[in-house]
Amino acid sequence: MNFYKFSPSTHSTFSDADAETFSKAGFQIISKEPVRVATLANVLKEYCKADKIDFLSVDTEGFDLEVLKGMDWNLYKPTVICAEDPACKDVLEPLGYSVIGQTRFNIIYKVTTKL
Repeated sequence: MNFYKFSPSTHSTFSDADAETFSKAGFQIISKEPVRVATLANVLKEYCKADKIDFLSVDTEGFDLEVLKGMDWNLYKPTVICAEDPACKDVLEPLGYSVIGQTRFNIIYKVTTKL
């Protein structure tokens, strides 16, 4: 995928649509770089040696929902998940997660029911 680096960096994104919107709003694109991506299931399979995840923070510049959709929920069910995109609620609530807090940019979910 292409990753757009912006000034300020808080506008950096993988989203072509967001990059166009930010650029039209006057934010400067510093670079556009191809980045190899993988599903969260594949990343955890390769790098996670634990059988339990207590805390998972997802901050993927506009793709939090897609990342969570790529999780193997049968293999891993983190106790607490922090994500930016409010739409993540649509994936997490049916899996037994509830919102337990919110910061300026993030929503914090905790698994409250075992499904």
